Amino acid sequence: MDTEIGALEGFIKEFCAIKKLPSQTDDLFESLEIYGDDADEFMVDFGQRFGVDVSEYRWYFHTGEEISFNPGAWFFKPPNKRVSYIPISFQTLQAAIAKRMWPIAYPPHELPKVRWDIRITQAITLILIAIPIVGFVIAATTSP
Repeated sequence: MDTEIGALEGFIKEFCAIKKLPSQTDDLFESLEIYGDDADEFMVDFGQRFGVDVSEYRWYFHTGEEISFNPGAWFFKPPNKRVSYIPISFQTLQAAIAKRMWPIAYPPHELPKVRWDIRITQAITLILIAIPIVGFVIAATTSP
């Protein structure tokens, strides 16, 4: 067991490039600022390194997204805002290693099939890109 704890500590230090770990009960993702794709990569690497089946892991209970420009979220909540937050501690990861599977049973929940927050953000982005292009084309075709 001590070997696994040492290996887990080493994995976290290596992944996050840190020298000192947060306490055993701290929220690792929050205290180490692991969000979005980094959280996903962390869990995949964790599962592979320790032989843990993380297929039942649901990111949106544990972390937000890395995306900083998401005006669509003003109208439609992203997945992590539709569920109650659940911290992941060192103890959670230890339990996963002991069981060789993700130890958290999530409450019943439903997510929409389409991420409308992202679709709206994509549309806004396209419009913001298109406006200068259209303006340039109009200016180029109407100047003498």
